[in-house]
Amino acid sequence: TITSAQVDFRLFNSNLQTRIYMMAFRAIAAIVVGSVGCAVADSLRGTKPNVVIFFADDWGWGDLGANMESTVGLTPHLDALAAGGMRFTDFHVGASVCTPSRSALITGRIGLRTGVVTNFGPSSLAGMAKTEITLPQHMRTAGYYTYMIGKWHLGTFPGYHPNDRGFDGYVGVPYSIDMGCGAEPTSTFAPQNKQHTIFCPRCPHNGEPQPACPADPSCGRGNGCADFALGVPLFNNRTIVEQPVDLDGLSAIYARTAQDYITAGAASGHPFLLYYAASHVHVPQNHAAMWENKSTTPYATRANGGMHYAAALLEMDNSMGVIVDTLDKVGVKNNTLILVTGDNGNWECKCNLSGNSGPFRGLWQKNNGGGSAAKCTVWEGGHREPGIAHWPGHIQPQVSNFLASSMDFFPTLSQLAGLELPSDRHYDGVDLSPILFASPTRTSEETSLTASTSAFPLRILFHPACACGGGAITAGREGPLKAVWSSGGVPECGGVKTACKSYDIPMVFNLATDPAEEHPLTADNTPNITAIQQRFNLLKLQYLEDVANGFVSNTSYATGPAGHAINCCNASNAACACQPNDH
Repeated sequence: TITSAQVDFRLFNSNLQTRIYMMAFRAIAAIVVGSVGCAVADSLRGTKPNVVIFFADDWGWGDLGANMESTVGLTPHLDALAAGGMRFTDFHVGASVCTPSRSALITGRIGLRTGVVTNFGPSSLAGMAKTEITLPQHMRTAGYYTYMIGKWHLGTFPGYHPNDRGFDGYVGVPYSIDMGCGAEPTSTFAPQNKQHTIFCPRCPHNGEPQPACPADPSCGRGNGCADFALGVPLFNNRTIVEQPVDLDGLSAIYARTAQDYITAGAASGHPFLLYYAASHVHVPQNHAAMWENKSTTPYATRANGGMHYAAALLEMDNSMGVIVDTLDKVGVKNNTLILVTGDNGNWECKCNLSGNSGPFRGLWQKNNGGGSAAKCTVWEGGHREPGIAHWPGHIQPQVSNFLASSMDFFPTLSQLAGLELPSDRHYDGVDLSPILFASPTRTSEETSLTASTSAFPLRILFHPACACGGGAITAGREGPLKAVWSSGGVPECGGVKTACKSYDIPMVFNLATDPAEEHPLTADNTPNITAIQQRFNLLKLQYLEDVANGFVSNTSYATGPAGHAINCCNASNAACACQPNDH
């Protein structure tokens, strides 16, 4: 039962920005008043550590060994970072699908503010609006060298490419690795999870007919493979250097590039920012042969794709190991802050070629017609991600239950770089410094922020829709309580889904006692449920007013042949291959 003593129903005064956002800053500050945390955070302002942001793709909360016993042995390097730093149990991303989540991380702002509410594709004529200030652009003003490796997915048309958005160096793919054919067959789906893994054919060579591809009924796709006219390109800055890329060797390319960038950054005499956006563990689960059959755990040997997924997860984890080893080798490990999370939860309709969301199973959805409760939903499995922060000598080993977000990276790194946030726009992230650098002796109540008092308000965090609403706010958190305004719309493994449904009066779940989101609170167990629902509706209205009254970018989703051409190495060759039959 949730009582009025646990939920603060007072209306906030002052302006909307203060009501919605400054309460989050006060919540953080409140837990360290009179403690060493605040003093340490202040002393680190402007110290300009090197920064590595490791951003996985379609990574379920349960696919970190430190979070779930079933995954132990598949993420040893990431688990070591978690053991030596801060592991967040309640960490979230700005959206539950690729492009909007990446935009939220790199701007510190939700999609309703940036205009980025769905994915860009291979033929996009634009990208994230140029009016948005990106993290690398911001950090460069403090003298940082900035590098990116991996999946961009925010536009490659001139003006939107990573080199145009603040990165000094870039090696990677412009979008998801299933948005084009590969140099070799790709492990993309397992129909209904009852048959063997289906491999999409490789890109055709010159003179070969376009291959046929089976349907993907589990994900509701008549054609389960990507566009055979466009191989997945690999960029080195603005130049396509391999197309179609050999996905079996892509992670090795990324790892070598990370070694080069870190070595160059350490030798430059400048602080550096490395944004490593892994292509794993998004389908296809292609990987180097050396990672096959490395684990014999039940999770790693799941039928119909599980072995491919386990190998890809091991390969991704190895990339983190290469990064840490390189930082150590060049002597900057102790002056480097590493932040780890993923873009969204696991892609359920890919069955055992995807991971798992741990205890955050969205059982209300499963029990009411079925469908996914992970990627592209506002259930916890869609946006709750692994979260790790590691900085030897500064972040003490501990587990935090603080309600944190990938959007917090922008203000946190700004503080450490000695920069002020741009004053012409509102940010959804908060500075995590007092959390990161506080003593682990704080009480669980202080860490979790599940109690509300006049001096200790709760953080508000909203979640945008993906399949149902195109970026509209359809879920929100305050302490342990979560309001859900929509359901359905996304298929689970096997293809079952329900239609999108919206609710004027939200369902409210108490995640402290019901992390699986199975039982909405009712008047029987929560006498003041009506007041709680009214409060969430009011907070949502205030938030939307704040968005409307603030700086909002206009993002174009126009597509056309010119967009396709940017991602094509040689249009005279099949699949845009850089050389005829070179794949």
